[in-house]
Amino acid sequence: MIKYCYEMRMMKWLIPMWTFGIMGSLCAQNIPKLPVKPVVKSASKPVAKPVQKTTVVTQAPTTQIVKFLSDADGELYIDGEKIGDLETDVPLRVKLEKGEYALKIVSAASEADVLRETLVVSNPGSETIYKVTLAGLAGTRKTRAAELVAEGDKYSNGNGLSRDYAKALELYRKAAEMGSSDAMNNIGDAYYYARGVSESYTTAFTWFQKAAQLDNPNAMFNMGYLYEKGQGVGQDYTAAIRFYTRSGELGNILSMNALADMYKNGRGLTRDYLKAGEWYTKAANKGNASAMNNMGDLYYYGNGYAKDYYKALAWFRKGADLGNIDAMNNMGHMYLNGYGTEKDYARSLEWYRKAADDGNATGMYQVGYAYRQGYGVSKDYSRAMEWYKKAVELGNSSAMNAIGYLYDNALGVSQDYGKAMEWYRKAADKGNTTAMYNIGLLYKNGQGVVKDFSKAREWFKKNCDGGDKDGCDQLTKL
Repeated sequence: MIKYCYEMRMMKWLIPMWTFGIMGSLCAQNIPKLPVKPVVKSASKPVAKPVQKTTVVTQAPTTQIVKFLSDADGELYIDGEKIGDLETDVPLRVKLEKGEYALKIVSAASEADVLRETLVVSNPGSETIYKVTLAGLAGTRKTRAAELVAEGDKYSNGNGLSRDYAKALELYRKAAEMGSSDAMNNIGDAYYYARGVSESYTTAFTWFQKAAQLDNPNAMFNMGYLYEKGQGVGQDYTAAIRFYTRSGELGNILSMNALADMYKNGRGLTRDYLKAGEWYTKAANKGNASAMNNMGDLYYYGNGYAKDYYKALAWFRKGADLGNIDAMNNMGHMYLNGYGTEKDYARSLEWYRKAADDGNATGMYQVGYAYRQGYGVSKDYSRAMEWYKKAVELGNSSAMNAIGYLYDNALGVSQDYGKAMEWYRKAADKGNTTAMYNIGLLYKNGQGVVKDFSKAREWFKKNCDGGDKDGCDQLTKL
């Protein structure tokens, strides 16, 4: 989950959209002072005494601390609009500066006092009007915005509060008005994932872009992701790479991994496994489990590095220990086949079960396969069918083909070529090449269908075109 000045101020990378969402500071002393608008006074309100000022502390030769006293009955305005009254328990620390007052909030009567750079403090019944510019308030505004974001996160995640996306969005918008790039990124996430608002990749992109312009790394990741996928904006690998790179340079782990993927797959640039490994390693060194698994892949296939099952296993283990499901399945595969270690069906099943228990369809299929073959467990076709069906519910085509195989070969069920064909076709429709081969065999042998060499060739060719040598061999025999 939009998980990059950030060109993605988002990756909650895209980010995140990521964490997470589609990640400057204001120099208050350079803020231009706005013209003072006249204060509208209420006729029904009694005339107040002029504002009294009392020096409390002298911080420096050019600085005085003054306090608006309770009997001043002052009011607080932003650009001519009243936002609250000055109260006894809400002192304002004011720095005298060139005849005007630069305001620094210690505590405030309302949130609104940090939404603008210029305030007007007036005293009804008095001609005294103080124009104050927020000097040194950037830290206060940033702190308040961060508090709003944190509160919004609680509503969004249901952390200690009832989940309420609308309330979270309301808080994020307030923080965004105060310049929070994290809030902007989170608003982008809300539109990307339809949390409290209707899904809109275009609007998500707009918010991620605002955050990215403030150098938010998460938003930059999300920008990169949207450009890579062409969501809310035209697909543009070059732009995606630019955002991923900048975000990665700022320390965003998701961007590091995503950029490595671009190099690995040659999207938008020349394929470069070594560069991919460089970025995967950076992400892995920061604790990214996916990057660890991806490094294992490079060593497993010998892409950019000499093929090394021992190093592949070591990387897979690191990722699996941190909860990466792909790495868990890869650990199961390594123990099943004895790659980089001795064959160990029990440990293989253990890793596949971990992936399956985390809701992974591949893990479920592999557990079913272990029961069918008796790998690490007693052979049990009924249990195999149970696990296959769980994987099928998640759309796993290998499990569909496996159920067809059980019916085809009367394993735990009565032989039924018709049901076998039905399951093979479901798997083939999802692109499973093994199922295509099995359909070809049924047509070749006339099992459950009328023998038809022409249709058999058709399915064997699909299997062959999918890279399976068995289908190619069958074509030479027909």
